[in-house]
Amino acid sequence: MAPTTTIGEQEQSVKLSMYAGVDMAAGITIGVPEIAIPVIDMNLHNGVSTGETDPGYFTGLRNFFWDSNTSHANFDIFQKPPGRDSGSDLILAIPGVGGLGNEHFTSFINADFDHEAVLNRAPMLDGENGSVPPARGANSHYYDVTLHSTRSIPAGMEILVGNVGAAENDENPFTASDFNDVDEILAKIQAFFDKHGKSMDEEKKLEIYKYLVDGMVGTQFTRTLAEDERGDKEEIMEFIAQLFPELSDVQKVLRNGGTFMYEFPESQKSLEWLQENGQCLDGLYTSKSTIPGAEKGAFATRTVKEGGLISPAPLLLIPDTEYMDMYTLEFKGRGNDQYVERKENGKPVTQQLLVNYCFGNPKSSILFYPYGMGMNMINHKPTGKGANAKLVWTNASYHDPSLFLKEGIADEYNAILPLGMDIVATRDIAADEEVFLDYGIEWQQAWDEHIRNHDSNRSLPKEALQWNTDARAGNHPFLTSADRDAFLSDGNKDPIPDHIMTACHIVANPMEEGEGDETKVWNFDEKETKLIGEHWKMCDILERNAGKHVDDFVYTVKVYSLSKEAEEGVVKNVPHKYIRFTDKPYTNISIHGQNIFRHPIGIPEEIFPSKWRDLE
Repeated sequence: MAPTTTIGEQEQSVKLSMYAGVDMAAGITIGVPEIAIPVIDMNLHNGVSTGETDPGYFTGLRNFFWDSNTSHANFDIFQKPPGRDSGSDLILAIPGVGGLGNEHFTSFINADFDHEAVLNRAPMLDGENGSVPPARGANSHYYDVTLHSTRSIPAGMEILVGNVGAAENDENPFTASDFNDVDEILAKIQAFFDKHGKSMDEEKKLEIYKYLVDGMVGTQFTRTLAEDERGDKEEIMEFIAQLFPELSDVQKVLRNGGTFMYEFPESQKSLEWLQENGQCLDGLYTSKSTIPGAEKGAFATRTVKEGGLISPAPLLLIPDTEYMDMYTLEFKGRGNDQYVERKENGKPVTQQLLVNYCFGNPKSSILFYPYGMGMNMINHKPTGKGANAKLVWTNASYHDPSLFLKEGIADEYNAILPLGMDIVATRDIAADEEVFLDYGIEWQQAWDEHIRNHDSNRSLPKEALQWNTDARAGNHPFLTSADRDAFLSDGNKDPIPDHIMTACHIVANPMEEGEGDETKVWNFDEKETKLIGEHWKMCDILERNAGKHVDDFVYTVKVYSLSKEAEEGVVKNVPHKYIRFTDKPYTNISIHGQNIFRHPIGIPEEIFPSKWRDLE
């Protein structure tokens, strides 16, 4: 972890990024699988009425957060809040690979999320004999957010994630596809010279190189630019031509990461620079915790001596803990037009789940969200009763301790500030030993109170994650609407409970012949459909065509929000593997439940700055 190269020099000391410490091949996991923590309906819970100016809650934080598609959280809330044309007020805090994965303005990437990893995650087990553990709902149910390299990444190169499209830049008006296309052309040219170039002199090679470049560029980029929204095509072609290196440098360019690094050499740092300006992120891995009833925990990847760094914890500022308050909501409308409003004159009933992953102090109204890698999975044990780590302020180069002497940092800074902590060992920790942090006496008291009021025998609905696991284990087909009606007509309960619905991954094409009475009939496009959040659509199962095995079944479904042009439509020939159960909006207890544990992790009293204590 070190300052990023993707923004101006003035902010580089503040915004941090990930860098490869060793050469990475394409297709390997980067860092550790992380959690995604939904932050929902911020304006609604903070009393902002429809049509009012957005006060900008989390304006700075949104640059570090992701949209709901990243972890298939599309249906945690209603997708079209009143007064908005599209989209939902849900963002995802993804520490580690999410918070430290920056986007380059060209949209070039060398890493991307494995969207199926979250989709296919295994459910956490409840307590013994079916009891409900006290921690149920206190942790995000989105985990295994996994980042993979999409191409070879040389040691020292910055990890670049996301593909949001290129912002216009007069000096470098490139997009990710430009670099990929040029690299592909160079690889073909190099293969030609490897095979035929030994008998050619340098003049002949240069002549053929220019001929091959002109021919391939004319074919490749004429087709690419035809669908490009950038301006003057000839001017863009001139810029792209500048990406081609001298013939003598082609091998070196391909060997050292391609034309992106040829154009932006600052994206790769020396290992000496990283050692001087960065901190290691590979001190932890996550697995099932050793604490009975707990879910995941963090374990040391190697031996850590007393006082040694376990994990860095860079901080983002949340200016007021009251921003995290959540209120009782009232449901309005029906069907696909449902929406929610905050109940008038209500009092807070809980807080956003993110609170459980934040650092705070009872004498201050501010919170800090730490986004280091794997460290959000470190569980609590009291000092003297198992804690083997503690929080300290970091000495890393990005950290500015002069802020300790400033009052009102919540007013002066918008999330992004040069502050960070480190998690260090309080004794020697062995490799593969679980790491525990003392969350503080206030946290312990709140947890003890929660335990006293907890009913482990209460009944909680089975989440969609478990429904999917059971369905896969039993090779069960999805029931059609007619199947469910038959159960009801026989006096049985609906076999699918009210809080569960079906959703499909779908890209569809209009069928050439025939239209339904009310909705157009579409045909499933398996070539274009991917198991990603952008293709995740709410659907009802209308018909089922059986095969030899459940995986061979195909379905006819009614899909809502099918495309920008179609609010809904009937889609035929949807394979079984593209359909899953999901929780209906506002039903998952970890996000929307009441009487669920919420409390920030305590920053030790002895190191919390007195200037920030506005609640004394």
